[in-house]
Amino acid sequence: MLKPRRRWHIPQIDADEINRIAKANRIHPLIARLLKQRGLNEQEEIARFLHINIDGLHDPFLLDGMKKAVDRIQSAIIKNEKILIYGDYDADGVSSTTLLYKTLEILKANFAYYIPNRFTEGYGLNKEAIIQAEKDGYKLIITVDTGISAVEEADVAKELGITLIITDHHEPPAVLPAAFAIINPKKPGDPYPFKGLAGVGVAYKLAHALLGRIPMEFIDIASIGTIADLVPLMDENRIITHFGLQQMKTTQHTGLKVLLEKTGLISKDITAGHIGFMIGPRINASGRLATAEHAVRLLLSDHEEEATELVEVIERINSERQSLVEIIAKEALEMIESQAMQQDKVFVLVKEGWNVGTIGIVASRIVEKYYRPTIILSMDEETQMAKGSARSIEGYDIYQALTEAKDILPHFGGHPAAAGLSIKAEDIQSLRTKLNKLADKWLSDEDFIPIEKVDAACSIHDVDISLIKQIEQLAPFGIGNPSPTFLINQIKVESVVSMGKDNRHLKLQVGNQQKKLEAILFKKGELVNDIAPQAAIELVGEFTINEWNGKIKPQIILKDMQISDIQIFDWRHKQDKRVLLQEIITDKSLVLYDDQLEGIESSFKGDMATYDSLILYSPLPSTE
Repeated sequence: MLKPRRRWHIPQIDADEINRIAKANRIHPLIARLLKQRGLNEQEEIARFLHINIDGLHDPFLLDGMKKAVDRIQSAIIKNEKILIYGDYDADGVSSTTLLYKTLEILKANFAYYIPNRFTEGYGLNKEAIIQAEKDGYKLIITVDTGISAVEEADVAKELGITLIITDHHEPPAVLPAAFAIINPKKPGDPYPFKGLAGVGVAYKLAHALLGRIPMEFIDIASIGTIADLVPLMDENRIITHFGLQQMKTTQHTGLKVLLEKTGLISKDITAGHIGFMIGPRINASGRLATAEHAVRLLLSDHEEEATELVEVIERINSERQSLVEIIAKEALEMIESQAMQQDKVFVLVKEGWNVGTIGIVASRIVEKYYRPTIILSMDEETQMAKGSARSIEGYDIYQALTEAKDILPHFGGHPAAAGLSIKAEDIQSLRTKLNKLADKWLSDEDFIPIEKVDAACSIHDVDISLIKQIEQLAPFGIGNPSPTFLINQIKVESVVSMGKDNRHLKLQVGNQQKKLEAILFKKGELVNDIAPQAAIELVGEFTINEWNGKIKPQIILKDMQISDIQIFDWRHKQDKRVLLQEIITDKSLVLYDDQLEGIESSFKGDMATYDSLILYSPLPSTE
């Protein structure tokens, strides 16, 4: 036997409905199932999903407040009033700022931009910046990716005679700021048909309205913030991402082009994964450790020499960010081990001096390793206040949990999976106790086993190049439209080997005489001796096309696997079998020697179901 690392969950979908969708759209039933799971039922919406068209973008004037905002901005341009773009320091905020900057540049406005410092000013619109803007003669402030909660700040702007236009996508509070105009599809009563735009998506709609056309020249910039901010890649986000990724191949933005060259992506078919794991983190790193100014200047740069210098700066910052994450993660893991915290259902870890710009990444690392809700807090020695980032697991709403402890939290916010907070040092133990009691109440033992969401079960005979190319039509993949995961049941293992540097990875050949399939499991090469040839294995993973030496064949990249039945290992002719025996033998392994193989059934002690492996073993000849 070989146990899976996760709980596999396959949603139940009516087979007749899948067949109806497949027949109506002339697609494979597995593709029909994937579309159904994404909430797509009717032929027209399925056609829009499979055949992405830029005309699928909605009219920006459907957004409440858009016309009012556009009229005021146009008036400011005509009067040559000074306009300030006020952004945020993450990748969404940086791309939003860049996009609106380039738009106002086309319109020949009198403008500048401002992004607060994460460490000295914190998140969002702040009073000091508004007061300074008034002193500098700005008459209009336009926020991007921020501002929806800036109630007091809006009042300050009003008192100073500054017009405030808020564009944002975050959840609105019960009381909205008294701004001149608020553009946010999530605003109560807003009729806009799609609520899931990123901050840069809202900025893109404003650019569309101001220019009177779809600004295709900025769609690659818009796709960066859309992907990096982890909004659902459906509806307009899917359109923006699709065309944005296409345009990156021939981008006219010098800074972005240099960044793509530096990361080795300029000649590749760029995917949402490339942006999410390579481009987004570099842009985010600037705001996490220093100032987002470097990232904005890079995306605005029209000069290759300047862009190259800025990329080098960002690369150094990103390397520093990676080093800090490794150091803090190591210290956090040591805390869990040394303080015997493994029994905690919710980890609350705190230390002075941890970098507040990286602790969210560390929290995600801890969740990945232990699958426990985790809060990482950085303590300020002087004020004895801690700032933290929280990440959670399915079934434990971290925002609701923090709400239950709001009496000891001066500030907190977020959503079920992630949150931010501040807390006094003296209240940290109370928070730890409260959150763990809620875990006792809300979670069962099974909830601490990670879930692997499987889209569909299929046969090895379903897997071919044609099917995989149909799956690729569902891209770009990301939040809301994940890369499909499949289960192949009870397929025979033909061979198993370790591969790669230091044999870190595992490669299996599975199938039969009629059909074979290669399966790769990364970073699990040590399992090579845990899988017996001819074992009936179940595989969970993503299908890909492997191209090598001119040959094209389907492949499955594994996420998990299991062997439900007893495995038989024949080691009678292996020279290194004693080492193998030490590695694999457990109290559920039955070892049979040569003289026991005759009449094998009578040699079993107890029920066969109590064993997970049967090892056929011959001792090495004696050297005496």
